[in-house]
Amino acid sequence: MIDFKVGDYIIDFENIYNIYDEKKGFFFYHNIEGDKATSTSSLPIANMAKSGFRHLINSQNIKDFFNELGKALPQDSIFENKLIKESLYLNDPIKNAVTLKSLYKNKKELGEKFLKSNQEIINNITNHLAKEIAFVLKKPIDTIQKQITDTLSKK
Repeated sequence: MIDFKVGDYIIDFENIYNIYDEKKGFFFYHNIEGDKATSTSSLPIANMAKSGFRHLINSQNIKDFFNELGKALPQDSIFENKLIKESLYLNDPIKNAVTLKSLYKNKKELGEKFLKSNQEIINNITNHLAKEIAFVLKKPIDTIQKQITDTLSKK
């Protein structure tokens, strides 16, 4: 079970939020990039584990992510576009590292025939992960994006 509390930063597959209050069995949270007055949401505490929210990645998970990102995919790995889209909603940085590697491998194989929609997926994953890692490490997003793309490009 995932334990959340007031003050925690949480993330879904799109944004980072801050839990700022708890009342009558509900957590109240807001997008850290928005105005608290206009971006406040609430969710029953009992539903938090099922909501798709998770705690932010920690320093060890960041190391694990970059280690996974730096590993080569098995030669016999098969590109499955359907599985790529499904893995995004799992909101798991390590699985997203594998997804990025698979997309990059497919991009190299197809060259100009690489789908624009798949490039958008690469950009979305990279931006999402860079935003989270940059927030945790207190570094510029551009620096983390470059680190991710440089790691992928070395293959």
